[in-house]
Amino acid sequence: MSDHLQHLSPGQRVAWHRVRRGMSQEVLAGLVGRTEDWLSKIENDRAALDRLSIIRALADALRISVFDIIDPHPAESTRREPSHLDVSAVRSALTDYRNCPHCWQRSKQSPKRPGWRFFAAMWQK
Repeated sequence: MSDHLQHLSPGQRVAWHRVRRGMSQEVLAGLVGRTEDWLSKIENDRAALDRLSIIRALADALRISVFDIIDPHPAESTRREPSHLDVSAVRSALTDYRNCPHCWQRSKQSPKRPGWRFFAAMWQK
């Protein structure tokens, strides 16, 4: 995706991709079931492009992603990789004996089965 597209409105991005595909307004409007006049208004920002179903239909007709129309550069927070601290917190939550109600129930039901004291002793080692 070109950097100059980030300064364009969604309607202008539709126009840019349409021209890049070599489509006329009439052809694209027909593919999405709208009139050429409607598409002209969208591309010139005289009408709002505010329905996801229409955005999806335009994206499908242009063979691009919906995000290419609404936001060519998604926020960095949506691309965040899990950090090492996130993995350790999950590992701790899954392996901590205090988070295992099944272990607590066993220690009350049967003294022969290892219960929370067994896991506590193993945890201390």
